[in-house]
Amino acid sequence: MRRSYLHGILVYLAAGMLFIALLIRIFFPPFIQMKKIEPLADLTSAQLFDLIDAAPAGSMNYLDGQIIQIKGTIQSLESSLLIIGTGEQQIRCKFRRTIYDRKPSLVTGETVVVKGVCRKIIGKEVHVNQCVVVAERENHSAGGASLPDQ
Repeated sequence: MRRSYLHGILVYLAAGMLFIALLIRIFFPPFIQMKKIEPLADLTSAQLFDLIDAAPAGSMNYLDGQIIQIKGTIQSLESSLLIIGTGEQQIRCKFRRTIYDRKPSLVTGETVVVKGVCRKIIGKEVHVNQCVVVAERENHSAGGASLPDQ
């Protein structure tokens, strides 16, 4: 009888700790101050692909899990995904979704500066997560498509 009582207390303690960890994750997400964090590399999209072409394996080891800042022209937009680059050279920036972030107002053809965590490099495609828009620049095309609603 005593063993089941202790078991119940341990189950409630574990559930409480899990709930507290979940609340901390929701209200204090990682990289909450992404715009203020100094990036490892501040590159244009062309410079990033030159780095990858020079040393594919070395660039992945250097950039993996690091915060990078990229300036480039928007190729296409989706609800939570921004693609920078030209042709087959693409940087896929996935926006972070927290209660603190506003939806950026971007259009295709516009030059933009984004900051995020480099997750993987597959050939000529770079995946960056937790992205935030640092600066919006001039619009290169007269009629660009706006970012769709989420």
